[in-house]
Amino acid sequence: MINKYTTGVVNDIKNFVAENQKPRGWQFLDDCINDKEKTINILDVGFGSGNIVLHLWQSGYKNIQGIEYTKELYEQMQLTHPYLKIQTGNAENLLPLKDGVFDCVYCNQVLEHLPHPELAIKESYRVLRDGGVYIISVPNGHHLNDVITKIIQKIIYGRYEHLQSFSYKSIRCMLENQGFVVNKSASRKHSLDFLLDDRIPKPFRVIATKIIYPICKKVYWKDMFFDILATKQTKISDYNNICTHLQTRFNAGGRFQRCQVDKFLSLLNKNYKKSLEVGCGKGFFSYVATKTGRVTEVAGCDVFDDFQIKELSQYTNKVEYKNIENNTVPYEDNTFDLVFSMDVLEHVEDDAVFVKEHLRVCKKGGRVIIGTPNYFRVTNLPLYLLGKLKYPRDMGSDTYGKCIHLREYKKEQLLALVRGSVAFIDKDSVMITPCWLGVMALDVGTGKLPSFLENYCQFWFLTFNKKL
Repeated sequence: MINKYTTGVVNDIKNFVAENQKPRGWQFLDDCINDKEKTINILDVGFGSGNIVLHLWQSGYKNIQGIEYTKELYEQMQLTHPYLKIQTGNAENLLPLKDGVFDCVYCNQVLEHLPHPELAIKESYRVLRDGGVYIISVPNGHHLNDVITKIIQKIIYGRYEHLQSFSYKSIRCMLENQGFVVNKSASRKHSLDFLLDDRIPKPFRVIATKIIYPICKKVYWKDMFFDILATKQTKISDYNNICTHLQTRFNAGGRFQRCQVDKFLSLLNKNYKKSLEVGCGKGFFSYVATKTGRVTEVAGCDVFDDFQIKELSQYTNKVEYKNIENNTVPYEDNTFDLVFSMDVLEHVEDDAVFVKEHLRVCKKGGRVIIGTPNYFRVTNLPLYLLGKLKYPRDMGSDTYGKCIHLREYKKEQLLALVRGSVAFIDKDSVMITPCWLGVMALDVGTGKLPSFLENYCQFWFLTFNKKL
């Protein structure tokens, strides 16, 4: 009897040969939609060989559409199953699909292949109705199988098929940043599954599958895939979701995040009336400062108009935002008691001008705090020792697009940067404070650094006061 999940094209379930057995990832999808009407509108983004589209069709969901980037897969699927509503397209741009037309968008192991996964998430959000569900599956980029596969593919093909590497925290954060609320998640445990690859020469494949893999399975059985159900809320709730994300990050961030917050607050040596966050993004550190009562009035400036004014207004007397143009902070001289920026210095073309702009808008006697990653942090050391630590450096993508570090700083380089504005700085106030030692991706590390390890911290805080 032919497995009912087998399709007429090369498919991704050939290892699931037991009759009527379906991949475990599909069970998560079924569980998420089994309480919904069969008439709901479903979009499968990146349908690949079409197994999931066919599975849903055979399960009674007839209002289903599929989008696939690879033309050959689309043409083969159209040839063998002409009754399905499928088309070619790009996950990062779902036009001409209209806003708010789908009840469910499914995206199975696609985001890791995209240069800008945040755009794909944003597009899925756009085409979903309020209350619609977004169901995704992504591989765990820190699973040993993924790490080894990356090395093998790099050696054989000169590239790795996954452009992105996700942890559960990073993909959840990306979803929340685009306005989704994560309602449910699950993980699928695997061992070193590259040993089961059909491309391994037959004599070695027998040894790999019959001897090596069973041993590996006993000693290494970890989360290899993350399945996540997220919901698109109404516009009012969308705003509240962002607020919740800020609050969650403040209350329960990773070890580095908590250490970073503590260090930042320790550098606020008094309460400030007016503060400015340069390159504010959503305004997380403004949120930290206002919620803890250290600042009375806050302002933000950035090239992205994303400052959460309404959220911050709950804790301050006044909030305002302005766009940065021509590398100039859009405020008058001597305006703020506190001027700060976090994770911005490494992105700007002229860092000396950037520091001088902080000083210009800061009042005499006011404080400037600039946070930036350390060149010699732990995760950079292997690259440095191999001669591979070079800048500009592509750090991947975030909510705002491509993240490029033009440079990163050693302690002495930050001191040299300050010397360029020494005429305006109280020299006795200059401090460089190390923050955290560890590996962010694994959430392993400590905020208590022995003095001899400070040069290998994750992050620097450069602090100084403007001369009276």
